[in-house]
Amino acid sequence: MITTILSDFSRVILNPRNISYKGTINNLHKELLGEQDDYSFFDYFEFNDKILNLYKTLRKKYSVSVFTSGTVQNRSEIRKVIDPIFENVFTAKDFNLDKKQPESYLFIAKKLGKRPQEILFIDDQIDNVNAAKKAGLNTILFTDYKSLALTLKNILDKVK
Repeated sequence: MITTILSDFSRVILNPRNISYKGTINNLHKELLGEQDDYSFFDYFEFNDKILNLYKTLRKKYSVSVFTSGTVQNRSEIRKVIDPIFENVFTAKDFNLDKKQPESYLFIAKKLGKRPQEILFIDDQIDNVNAAKKAGLNTILFTDYKSLALTLKNILDKVK
């Protein structure tokens, strides 16, 4: 039975405002910091409010956490938004993990005190989804909000 939702952060919860930008969120953040001491964060990034609201709703029945690669989520303006929604924010960099390795998901499952099959992992990168699946997690490859909401409903309705 699924008890925990584990979500990626970049390009699921947070996106670049410039939709043609193809690089990573963390690299864009680093580039902007390199150009200036500080910058107006929301001039360059935006939350996917539909996803945040979905996760808020899921918090009523499930533990909801983030597993991300970089550090952009540590900015104060982000933490103000995500801390009330997510129980944990795990960063691969902080734990010296690689999201493309199944062992990383077993590590996170242990940190959460959950069996891998109790966790539903959502990510926009197929390599990360495949690694989580190899570790025994349930997975969803994120493409857009509408598909995610429908897939989540189908998966979570099955386990009721």
